[in-house]
Amino acid sequence: MAEAWGTEAHVINMNASSSSSSSQEKNEVFLAFRGKETHDGFTGYLCNASCQKHILTYKDDEQATVEDLEVERLEMGRAPELVREPYLAALEGDWDRMKRFYEKNREALFYPLTVTNDTPFNIAVYSRTKSPIEELIQMVLNPPIDKADDKKCTPLHEAGAIGNVEAAQVLVRCSPKQLEARNAVGETPMYRAAAFGMTEVVKYLASEVRSRNLDMPFQRIRYDHTSILQSAIHGQHFEPCLEPHGVW
Repeated sequence: MAEAWGTEAHVINMNASSSSSSSQEKNEVFLAFRGKETHDGFTGYLCNASCQKHILTYKDDEQATVEDLEVERLEMGRAPELVREPYLAALEGDWDRMKRFYEKNREALFYPLTVTNDTPFNIAVYSRTKSPIEELIQMVLNPPIDKADDKKCTPLHEAGAIGNVEAAQVLVRCSPKQLEARNAVGETPMYRAAAFGMTEVVKYLASEVRSRNLDMPFQRIRYDHTSILQSAIHGQHFEPCLEPHGVW
């Protein structure tokens, strides 16, 4: 069992406008790909946690004070509270801090980070590199890298949506069954990549589908019968449509 986490409170004002363009960009990327539901839900969680743990939080960039904050240890087999520290590190783009947390609390890799059950691996793909997800995978035996969130999106779905080819390569190597995973609306990772206009990811995933002799027609349609080509055009992502991937 890892040592209990530090008692320092980490408070983030998600509604305040950022003073730096980089912070604003990170927030916009999060909202674009994770959705306002997750963003607002986690904000609500912080408010509830503040009341339960006697954290007095002041909004609009005012200082926060902390009284009697105790962080309970995670125990395997027990439903924990959401793990705030690595989530906030990810929102700030501090991936090294996120990795350091999990190096000290490896059992926490099995627990969700958000109210919509995003795993650390779902969130890690937003680094836009193969790190930290590659390092997180190596920290524990049988990491839950194919576990989906509440919308049934796996980490490979997320890598497709954001265009993280390096993370997609790591995920396919470690969990090839994600190639045929469908989310709540029936999108495979390749379909989702096309819908977001991520041409390089579409190329890569299409090559993996073909090399593994998987069913390409399965990749082309979702539950409401909208085709992969229709979704790409509807999103005005024309570049994937012009590429001869053999997926249309």
